[in-house]
Amino acid sequence: GRPDEDLDVGRDQAQGLATPRLGIVLAEDARASTPEQLQYLVDAATRGTPDHRVMAVRALGRIERPELVATLAALLDAVDPRVRAEAANALAQAGGRDADRVRIVRGRLFDRLMIEASPDVRGAIGEALGRLPNAVPADAQVVERALLEIASRPVVARRLSASPAGGGRLGVSLAPTTEIAVPTPALIGALRGLESLARARGRGQPFSEDTVSRLKALATAVSGPSGARAGVRATRADAARVRRLAL
Repeated sequence: GRPDEDLDVGRDQAQGLATPRLGIVLAEDARASTPEQLQYLVDAATRGTPDHRVMAVRALGRIERPELVATLAALLDAVDPRVRAEAANALAQAGGRDADRVRIVRGRLFDRLMIEASPDVRGAIGEALGRLPNAVPADAQVVERALLEIASRPVVARRLSASPAGGGRLGVSLAPTTEIAVPTPALIGALRGLESLARARGRGQPFSEDTVSRLKALATAVSGPSGARAGVRATRADAARVRRLAL
């Protein structure tokens, strides 16, 4: 059957829920106040359809239950990058302020970052790392270096660029182009993480010279986007957002 049929249909009917989506919304709205509601969210996060899993993982993070750290950490290895990204965010919410639990969450996020290829997930991990409380300055320094790496690591992207065909012919010609840049989702996530980290550290713990140099470069970058008009607007908007966050 469908993946969402793995959920307990009997429990759905007992709660009078028409769809798993509605069940997730209602369980989150109630802050999973009963064991059945909490288990419903865990089941949806681990065995539902891809869309339902994303919703359920987000809900588990919003209810901020420290006992869910192990469940959410396992979801960092999900096949769907959307689930992995939501799991990173949820872990930052569930970690709380307990030093031992935060250390576990930070370590799991670092482990995933070492092997993560998706720019969206790398960005989500960076933002999550920046939000975690740091018990000692050394922890903050390690996080800072990780965020700087995310904000500085370029990837090679190959695409086809379109231009008007020459020689009086109608249509366009396609030419392969290569771009080397830090993917925008990873960059924005890292910058948001650095902002959270800066606010938590205060003036007594400034960033390293390397981090400050990178932020200055991003804040003063001049972009020259190309492509279709809608694509230009999107690129300019992303570039402006990067500059604002770096500033």
